[in-house]
Amino acid sequence: MRRFGIALWFVGCTASPLGGGPPDAAGPDAAAARDARDQDAPRAEPDVSAGCGEAERSAGVCLSERDWEIVRTLSPLPPPPADPTNAYADRQDAAALGQRLFFDPRLSGPLLAPENGLEADGGNGPVGAAGRVSCARCHAPEHGFSDARSYPPQTSLGAGFTPRHSPALLNVAHQRWFFWDGRKDALWSQTLGPIESPLEHNFSRVAVVRALFRHHRAEYEAIFGPLPDLSDLARFPDTDRDPTTGRPGAAHPDALDYDEMAPEDQALVDRVFVNVGKALAAYLRRLESRDSRFDRFVAGQSSALDRIERQGLVLFIGRAGCVRCHRGPTFSDGEFHNDGVAQDGLHVARRDLGRAGGIPVVLADPLGAAGAFSDDPSAGRAHLAGLSVQAADVGAFKTPGLRGVAASPPYFHTGYAPTLDDVVRAYDKGGGDSSVVSFAGDKDARLLPLHLSEAERAALVAFLRALEGAPLDRCLLAPTTQGGLACR
Repeated sequence: MRRFGIALWFVGCTASPLGGGPPDAAGPDAAAARDARDQDAPRAEPDVSAGCGEAERSAGVCLSERDWEIVRTLSPLPPPPADPTNAYADRQDAAALGQRLFFDPRLSGPLLAPENGLEADGGNGPVGAAGRVSCARCHAPEHGFSDARSYPPQTSLGAGFTPRHSPALLNVAHQRWFFWDGRKDALWSQTLGPIESPLEHNFSRVAVVRALFRHHRAEYEAIFGPLPDLSDLARFPDTDRDPTTGRPGAAHPDALDYDEMAPEDQALVDRVFVNVGKALAAYLRRLESRDSRFDRFVAGQSSALDRIERQGLVLFIGRAGCVRCHRGPTFSDGEFHNDGVAQDGLHVARRDLGRAGGIPVVLADPLGAAGAFSDDPSAGRAHLAGLSVQAADVGAFKTPGLRGVAASPPYFHTGYAPTLDDVVRAYDKGGGDSSVVSFAGDKDARLLPLHLSEAERAALVAFLRALEGAPLDRCLLAPTTQGGLACR
């Protein structure tokens, strides 16, 4: 099945300790990595025997030829895969518009949670206030495009509290499924969900069209063509009065809502709404974490990793088994695993089906990659082919990529682990114990205690920190000026 570039977020799965390295380390990203390497000039790789005397071997910092076979599947990060379902994915003007929309709080409706009034504790403003939540509010550039603002620091606070923590967005264009449960199959489709979620932006697609007309009309029409006229309130909901009337399922008994619109008018609005998603996706495709010290080490700079970080690398690909799920250049298999993460926290759902809940949603999504607004529905249908809920999907969540992971705490879909050390300790114990904590489904049978020493845990954390990439261009970290272009 062809990938077409369509979440973030810590460890999705470790494995039982297996000597000699995991046999399945070459995952779905390995071929792309090899292709990228073949196109590059020859690289001077570190001598696998360099510095590997008896003391180094005893310290566990030497890489064998077999180890290097695995390491080379993890670097470099190739360009994002093409997305044929989004004809605007790589257009600079679409990315510039998407960047402006990403930072625009005017694409949000009234705040609902009383905690929002505690602005000093991460709130967004008084209940009922509108225009306070942008995408960047829960995906902050200074935190790896993740959420370190919301309080309590577990799930995320938009208009209300979400039941999961917002995943980071670095390298999101390399993913095959989106959200923790994979309920979206294209990056442009994923961006649409939060806008209409009552707990996130609490806005609507009709309100989005009106906001574009008022604030972004010239840029939008230069890319996608004329915006429809929504001035006839007998045809289109009055979203100035209540922005939530303009989304499916609004069910407002005293006002025209989206579901009561004529099908042809719904299609007009849906097309613009999807175009917004495609512009946002064009911007998100530029958020890439690459050129880490680990990448430089693989490329031949032996000094890029110190002894402790190299020990962490050896553990990562070997006895700790992390690479079984965190594999390929993104450090993710793109799949879903049940790690026994406790459904515990003030706003965490008491029961979360994870992937088992996401599959029916993505299969029925009218605004998905296989739908009428996709630029290549056949690619979308191929991506969904054979997808069905399996027993292992219950309570399973997506394996996050690990590039830039140190910048985006807290971790896991519930946000319960505040530090990388907490995460490593959780996997050292073999994940959650169903006799002690509550989670849906059965924990992955490969998750067993690792019996790591304190020094080994510290080495793993040090290696994970070495995956921090070079800083993004500053022109990607704030709104573009009206009519301006994003990074060239």
